[in-house]
Amino acid sequence: MIHAGIGETHVNALLTTIGLPSISCKTLKKMERIIGPLIEAEAIQRCTDARKDEYDIAYARELERMETVDQITFDEAMSLLESPHQLGKCKISIDLPHLRCT
Repeated sequence: MIHAGIGETHVNALLTTIGLPSISCKTLKKMERIIGPLIEAEAIQRCTDARKDEYDIAYARELERMETVDQITFDEAMSLLESPHQLGKCKISIDLPHLRCT
């Protein structure tokens, strides 16, 4: 009833259709109060598990992506930083924090 989103009238109509006696509103409410917190706890647990699974998948993909990036040595990185680079008509000067256009 909680999961299906139906009310007392629908439940009793279903029970009558299959030949079972109807249930009073008080009994349905009592059972709803008992089972409701259990359903909510299960929903929270499933959402937490799904969030953890999604995080693990994203983390694994990021690790894969990082492994495919070419690695360079420290000396190669330093030589790249020490040499001026050409970008169109502008040169990047490493010792200055801005671009110098020639």
